[in-house]
Amino acid sequence: MGFERAPLTPDVRGCCQKHNVSHERCVDQFCDPHNVAYISQEDMMVCAPWDTQMFSCLADGKDHTPCFREKGIPAHCQELSSGKVDIDFTYFSCLQYMPELSSCLLEGYGVLPSSPQHFRLSNINSDFAILHW
Repeated sequence: MGFERAPLTPDVRGCCQKHNVSHERCVDQFCDPHNVAYISQEDMMVCAPWDTQMFSCLADGKDHTPCFREKGIPAHCQELSSGKVDIDFTYFSCLQYMPELSSCLLEGYGVLPSSPQHFRLSNINSDFAILHW
C-alpha cells in the first residue's frame, strides 16, 4: 500500500525575504500563514511598509476570495486575499477575521484535509467511535 506525500505549504517566509521584508517581527507574524491568525494592531502598523509584499506572498498567486466570502469576512477585508493591498487604519477592523484568513490560506494551499465524505463508523462504543472517510 502506497502513501501519498502530504502537500507542502508555500515558502511564504522565503518569498517575504526575497521581496525585502526586512523587519524580523513582520517576517515572523505575516510571513507564516499559521501566525497570521494572531497578528495585532501594532503588528499591522509596524509592518505596513511591506503590506503589499507580505500579503502577495501569503496569497501565493491564488485568489482566496471565495473562501473569505464563504466564511463571512466583510468585503473590505476580502481585499487582503488578493495580495494587492495598501494597509491603512481601515483594515484594523479586519483583525478579528485573521483566524479565518489563516484558515482560508491553508485551505487554498491544499494542505487541509477534505470535509468528511462517504464516511462510516467502526468500533462503536457507548462513549466513542472511529470515523473513517
